[in-house]
Amino acid sequence: LYGGIMCNYLLSALGRIFTGFLKLYHGFSLGVEDILVKPMADKERFKIIAEGRDCGLEAAADAFVVKNVKDKDLVIEKYTDVHHTIGRDGLKVLDFFMKKKTDQINNKVNVACIPVGLHKPFPSNSLQLMVQAGAKGST
Repeated sequence: LYGGIMCNYLLSALGRIFTGFLKLYHGFSLGVEDILVKPMADKERFKIIAEGRDCGLEAAADAFVVKNVKDKDLVIEKYTDVHHTIGRDGLKVLDFFMKKKTDQINNKVNVACIPVGLHKPFPSNSLQLMVQAGAKGST
């Protein structure tokens, strides 16, 4: 009816109005309080991380089919052999097993800390709001 130029002006003006509205009334940003956890959740998190300190050795033992996980020298020997092999497929296997182990630890930490362990609960927590909305990715 009014042509492309007028339509462009109208859409630009509406975009500016809506952006201004969001900034004034519904905009949010992250603060330190969005990532802080309660003391009990923090203790649980430290405990889970401490239990996972040897996950690299366990992952390597699983990847290189070493029956005795405690035999660190054998695991290191197998790792050295795989590292110096030309194809390096063994390192891909190690990476897969390591990711599996660290994902388990990460999931345990998330369960301990989110959502009940956070100082600022969802939906007031802007980080969790962004994650739940899909704007930030996973935790």
